[in-house]
Amino acid sequence: MTAAHAAQASTRDAERAYHEGKFKQSAEEYGRALARTPSDVKLQYNLGVAAYKSGDFAKAGAALDQSLHSDRLDLQENAYYDLGNVLYRVGQESVAKKPEVTTDKWKKSIASYESALKLNPKDQDAVYNRDLVKRRLAALEEQQKQQDEKKKQDDKKNDKKKDDKSGKSGQQSKQDQAGKQGQQDQQDQKDQKNQQGQQDKQDKQAQNGQQGKDQQDKKDQQDKKDQKGQQDQQNSQNPGQPQQGTAQPKPAATPPGQPPAGMANAGDEANKEPKEPEVPGKALQERRQGTSRWPFVATRS
Repeated sequence: MTAAHAAQASTRDAERAYHEGKFKQSAEEYGRALARTPSDVKLQYNLGVAAYKSGDFAKAGAALDQSLHSDRLDLQENAYYDLGNVLYRVGQESVAKKPEVTTDKWKKSIASYESALKLNPKDQDAVYNRDLVKRRLAALEEQQKQQDEKKKQDDKKNDKKKDDKSGKSGQQSKQDQAGKQGQQDQQDQKDQKNQQGQQDKQDKQAQNGQQGKDQQDKKDQQDKKDQKGQQDQQNSQNPGQPQQGTAQPKPAATPPGQPPAGMANAGDEANKEPKEPEVPGKALQERRQGTSRWPFVATRS
């Protein structure tokens, strides 16, 4: 069998498999035929359609791109139309996880339908599919816009919460420092008043001691005067008696356990504890149901 006959056999097998709904097998047969005649743009187009029907969108897109090099305008129109279908399906696969990829593919899909319409403005299938993808793209972009706005609002709320938390922490730290400083001031004030009270007590004790000594000295002097007056009186009454010595007797010793005369009040005062000073208190739109135009049934073969 010659190469031409083999190519024809593969093409017939590919067409039969296509009409039987065996799209994957059809694409494989078109691929074998293209291996023998790689410049046949019609085979490229048919391979693209069969691959699209089988769900192999990568192979379909590559084959349809090659078929655009045809000089036949009707083939170019069909290629642009089906390429629009392929790009839409590819974008549909990534809409959930990579919407930015979907946006790019759907824009290219719309451009492919527009190219088909330039070649055939009366192609109502191209009009319908273009408008459908436009609506889907607009809905997706609106959804993305809303999600972006929500994300910005959430980010602002999170930033505000962080700022509030940081501010509260700083305010609490200042309050803690102020509280510690206030406690320290109260303690310093208390210590200062205690020291002042002790000093006042010591000064009062020293003052009382000095007063007692002054009183004792005055009493001693008075006793001396009294004794001298008694002696002078005796001498005047007994002129013949020899004069007694002028030395003054020592005052009687103070009984043990008793304070010196004149010191009782002073001692009581000295033994009193001074009063301590008081310390002051310190949805992508779902595909339309019930329409015979979905999925795309206008694929050309």
